[in-house]
Amino acid sequence: MIFKNDELKLLWNFYIYLLFWTFSLMIQPYTYIYFRELGFTFTQIASFTSAMMISLFIFEVPTGIVADLYGRKKSVFIGLLITGVAPIIISLSNNYFIILISYIFIGLGITFISGAEDALIVDNLKFHKREDLIKEYYIKMSSFMGLGTVVAFLIGSLIVKMYGIKPLWYIWGGGYLFSAILLLFIKEFGFVPHSDKSSYFKKIISPVKSSFNFIRSNKTFLNYLIGSTILTVMFVQRDLWNIFLTENGVPQSSLSIIAAITSIFIIFLPWLSKSVLSIKRALIFTTILRVLILISALFINNSTVMLGVILFIILASLSSFESPLTSTFIQSQIDSKNRATIGSVMSMMYSVVGAVAGLFIGLVTDFIGIRYSIALFSIFGVISIIFYSRMSYSSHKEAKYEILRCPIR
Repeated sequence: MIFKNDELKLLWNFYIYLLFWTFSLMIQPYTYIYFRELGFTFTQIASFTSAMMISLFIFEVPTGIVADLYGRKKSVFIGLLITGVAPIIISLSNNYFIILISYIFIGLGITFISGAEDALIVDNLKFHKREDLIKEYYIKMSSFMGLGTVVAFLIGSLIVKMYGIKPLWYIWGGGYLFSAILLLFIKEFGFVPHSDKSSYFKKIISPVKSSFNFIRSNKTFLNYLIGSTILTVMFVQRDLWNIFLTENGVPQSSLSIIAAITSIFIIFLPWLSKSVLSIKRALIFTTILRVLILISALFINNSTVMLGVILFIILASLSSFESPLTSTFIQSQIDSKNRATIGSVMSMMYSVVGAVAGLFIGLVTDFIGIRYSIALFSIFGVISIIFYSRMSYSSHKEAKYEILRCPIR
């Protein structure tokens, strides 16, 4: 069976929510191109992303604590509303500072969602004593998102070809706002708020201190976190590929078709993770593959651009293979009481690196060009591999969920 016993009964509304949310992603292949057409430099475009990342850094922990104190559903709902309005404002302006501020609000909205969304789902399943469905959810989450994005990107290709890129901003905002409406019909179970609400300072310090203590004490988790944080540089830099491909002869409207093909792989790749017996080896393998693909940019030109397209599809699909493994591993390590806070601390670390990396990548790209910039930043993948190779069995709840069958080594 595709679905396990009672899986649809407990998770169907989350799957529908994810399916519709993915329609907002059709702008993804075009953001850098859109801003380049408005006349912004790579550094200016990178500053939008960096502003969002800084916003993530500032608000990630406080909004995570809000979710732990007052409810994950409320937190996600607020985040969807904020993140839905901001793209619509971007579409109505070509002013640098208005766009910059809008990206700051996008970052704020994301912080209300990150950590809280996973915590809402995991706690609902734990409340119904169905921890065995956690990994199933993460596998099917990637598949449902892949299915939704296939349709979204194909529609996006037609929209860009007929009307240009701008309408996609309205669809992005609308997708988040509609997702907020769907969220209202999802019930929240298993949420137990922190009892101590005596002072705001204590609300922040206590959960954050507990989170950092956990990260420090779990060496395997710490090495994973450092490795994945460094790898953030490669994810930020990946956005350059869409411009790189168009500069080598790929039509703009074809970027959505490429993204749709990528989404087809995203549907099926998570299922392959079921047979993976080692998270450590899987992460090292996929990171080596990323490094080789980035270096290959040195050899891509108009005559070999189809090879570049194939390599980009592989590059963009790898995360969907990793996600069920890493998400299950992460959630297996974290207590329910601080689940959203620890998730927010992790996102905060990714945000700091992403903000600095974004500006640095923009400056380097303006100076040496896209081709050499893509190849240069492959070095960060090598550094990530070093930390992944240090992962070993942890003495801290190494298999909290029975469904975790992915040993570290």
